[in-house]
Amino acid sequence: MSNVIRNWNSPKSATTLSGHIVTKQDALYLKSHERAYQTLPTAMHFVYYDPTVPRGSTLLCTCGAAGGIFGYEGYKRWCSFIATEVIACSEFIQQGKHADGSHE
Repeated sequence: MSNVIRNWNSPKSATTLSGHIVTKQDALYLKSHERAYQTLPTAMHFVYYDPTVPRGSTLLCTCGAAGGIFGYEGYKRWCSFIATEVIACSEFIQQGKHADGSHE
């Protein structure tokens, strides 16, 4: 189950329902990929790494959706900065809005 964030209006940090404080980062290092990926810069929510998740996606968005790694074709309509792959909210990339219904 994903952790929906209580104070989503803070662009730099948030607190999950389980009480963990997460911070917005420009890049996240994924041990399973042995490299860091830039995060898609969005204003309303951000994707963070949650090491407390026992299985499934450890990349979560503060809107409550899972995060993922997307290539340029997936994120080009939202941002055109130069990167091969970025970490972003799955709902935002696929539906154009976050899981809580907010738009960028």
